[in-house]
Amino acid sequence: INGETKRNYKANELHFPSVAKELEWKDLSIIDWIDINAFSQEYIFLKELGVKEAPDLHDLFLHITPEHNQTSKTKSEYQLPPSLIYFAENFRKYYLKIWENNKIIQIPFLPASSPLHINQSTEVILTIPQLVFKETIPLFPSLLPDVIRYFSHCLDISLLGIKSRPDLQIAFDILIDKQYEILTIESASLYFSYLNKLDGLNKTFIENVSKKSFIPYSSSSYYSKPSQVFIRSETLSSPDDIVSFGLIDYIDYGPEANKFLFIIGVVSSPSPEILLELLIDRQSSYFSQTRENTDEIIKDKLRFYTKCLKQLASISNIKEKFQHEPLKSDLMNKPWCLVYRIIENNETIF
Repeated sequence: INGETKRNYKANELHFPSVAKELEWKDLSIIDWIDINAFSQEYIFLKELGVKEAPDLHDLFLHITPEHNQTSKTKSEYQLPPSLIYFAENFRKYYLKIWENNKIIQIPFLPASSPLHINQSTEVILTIPQLVFKETIPLFPSLLPDVIRYFSHCLDISLLGIKSRPDLQIAFDILIDKQYEILTIESASLYFSYLNKLDGLNKTFIENVSKKSFIPYSSSSYYSKPSQVFIRSETLSSPDDIVSFGLIDYIDYGPEANKFLFIIGVVSSPSPEILLELLIDRQSSYFSQTRENTDEIIKDKLRFYTKCLKQLASISNIKEKFQHEPLKSDLMNKPWCLVYRIIENNETIF
């Protein structure tokens, strides 16, 4: 076999020599008949016994990796692996039925470039059909143009299960998986705008998303649930927007991104229940002794916090609104009220 090692094999463990020659596989097991005629009776007989005209799909994909590693990873210099070219050219002849019965391929074999926003590397990588799409997408690798061009001559790339774009749930899951690496106040507009274009929005998705803290609202990598941040319209802008930061946070990621956020539950102002939850959860950090909290800022924050309390006090059916748990218990057991005491010079402190 290959002029090196000879032993007894089962017929279905061997390949015709033309396969090894075409793929330049030195370690491929072939029959010891280099010049066998593909149209001869002997060839037909050996084929019926199980000698292969093409490598197994699994073996072919495994062989792509070392070929990929041997070439330059720079996109402008990258050479498509010979085994990938062989796969494209022979897909319909040898691999279509196998593929239809085994669509979930976990061996990376498709050359692609990583999204620059996720991976600053410009090197070509190998990926699987489930994680690559026809469109250039900020969350997923993009197929190299050479791959699309070459495959288009041989087969419809959709046969590999490659879609134009992902479903909303798939894209969102990837975003959450890489949240702490890529999702910032600077990049949020890009990702949320893209999510707004995808299909798959439904009640189940909105309910699941509402439980996750993924919306950045400060430069310090803090994330909020959709119910904990707000998008104030221009007509409702307020001088309190600055002093409210840290207690009631307003965001604005542009029309397309904001549209997605509105759909999943972000509103323009907090409901009484949400406002009270924010007062309970954030009052400590809001009034914390930091360099930014000067005496003047503390006074402004006291004024704004008092304004929020007055807003709650003006609710007509306040008792009914705050009866559900855990809010009811938090009201009774956690600090959230302002307390003042008068000191000797008639000034008040809280």
